[in-house]
Amino acid sequence: MKAQISSFTKVLRSQGTEAVRSVVRIDADLAKVVEQIYVRTGLASANETLGYLRKLPKRQSKYRTFGFNAEWTEQILEYFNLNLYNKVVLPISETTQAYILDTVSRGVKEGWTIEEMVQHIEREDYLNGRVRRILRTEIGRAINYGNTLSEEKFEYKTLKEWNSLHDNRTRHPHLTADGQQVNLDGTFSVGGEQLQFPGDPAGSAKNTVNCRCLVLINAQRDEKGRLILKNEPKPLPKLRGRLRAEFQSILAELTS
Repeated sequence: MKAQISSFTKVLRSQGTEAVRSVVRIDADLAKVVEQIYVRTGLASANETLGYLRKLPKRQSKYRTFGFNAEWTEQILEYFNLNLYNKVVLPISETTQAYILDTVSRGVKEGWTIEEMVQHIEREDYLNGRVRRILRTEIGRAINYGNTLSEEKFEYKTLKEWNSLHDNRTRHPHLTADGQQVNLDGTFSVGGEQLQFPGDPAGSAKNTVNCRCLVLINAQRDEKGRLILKNEPKPLPKLRGRLRAEFQSILAELTS
């Protein structure tokens, strides 16, 4: 983001206010940074959640926990390209451009010098605040998407749960959503919107930016407290009456 702003201020210093109005630049470096956030954070989250889930049942054989990184990386990148470039990177770049152009327009109206405009544009409080907000939002999205990926490699049925922080900074609709459980392909009802997970880019900015909520993956259990296989084999039908007698007769002849 600072590189993007630097490119604007360079044009402003060298060519003046009119030239900077015509500069339109999408920050390719920003796209790379956000992509790396998704891959690294998403993988760590997916592996951690799958590791937790696989410790739940008692098993005779051990399973790999960190064996799906290549597959998950591909899925994360595909998700990023499909959902987040247009909904995250472009809006960030466009918002930065709007901030710069508004500052230039204000400077022209109020008679600022070029250097005064540059100083306003490069305000550290604005830049640092935006960077923190972007990082918090995108890291949260990556963690929650990674959690949902891990479920696909778990052999048992699960539900995803919306988990909210209970303090005065959490949005009221998010506090209300706390504890909602739905199937993996289901959506949470949050603030009048249907979200796949906290920070879902399909949601509005007011419902997703700076969101600190998490999606938890919980194993489903039957009435006896046992984990439920996703593809649990159906029990064989019981043999009764004449059919059972005939079957026992056949077994007796075979074993006599």
